[in-house]
Amino acid sequence: AGLLQVMAEEVELLCGPKHHPAPESDCRRAGSEQGQAYIEGQREKIIRPRVREKDGSEVRLASYQAASSKGRIFDEVVASLEQGLAARGAARAKGKGSLSKSEASRMWVERSREILSEFRSRSLAQKDWIALVIDGVFLHKDLCVVVAVGVD
Repeated sequence: AGLLQVMAEEVELLCGPKHHPAPESDCRRAGSEQGQAYIEGQREKIIRPRVREKDGSEVRLASYQAASSKGRIFDEVVASLEQGLAARGAARAKGKGSLSKSEASRMWVERSREILSEFRSRSLAQKDWIALVIDGVFLHKDLCVVVAVGVD
């Protein structure tokens, strides 16, 4: 119900009050259609309002885009995986049909790349290092992770 209210408020901001369209607005109401949104991690079918510009092109509601994107559950899945929950368990925790094991794994890989990129782009010149220890840790016979610990 909260999502529907937010979408209705966004439509009113774009088009003006229902049955009293704002004459200065470039948008108009264009009925509704079936859509889907993620509510508490579950994919739900909803009826979403439609808005069109005067030239007839569709206006994407920001509230609907946010609610229909799996990006909302990205952080929840990554947090579950960081706490040791298996990808299959993270998929199950988000509900049947809403997230597959492979989607959970892809989210984990994407977040890992973001974190690695942040680490690589940090400048270490701002610290006055006392000690720096670098070592290789074998996680598997063919997988070695380089670990660096610095003391400032």
